[in-house]
Amino acid sequence: QASLEEWRSLMDRFREEEGMFDAIPETETIGVFQTNNHRIRAVFMPAPKRCLDDIHANLPKLAADLTSKLLNETTQAQERLQTAPMDVAAFVEYSDFLHKTNERQ
Repeated sequence: QASLEEWRSLMDRFREEEGMFDAIPETETIGVFQTNNHRIRAVFMPAPKRCLDDIHANLPKLAADLTSKLLNETTQAQERLQTAPMDVAAFVEYSDFLHKTNERQ
């Protein structure tokens, strides 16, 4: 599963590609020749747009999945921290867990 930075990078790339295709003029005169770029734009333009649409469609699901995962981890950590250690070994485990939890903040 891609990280949020990877998603951001992909979105930036496809936006840049979309801008590049938008910048292609419909027609271009080169000396005595005139090119019609309509077909080139029609062929290539949908690719970055489709990719951006797919990313935008998947981001809410990705956010929901990450939020659910975070909620589960938080709930489990809270349950673990609400249990008082009963002996020295349990206290050491509790202390280690608390330390690891604080490092993740």
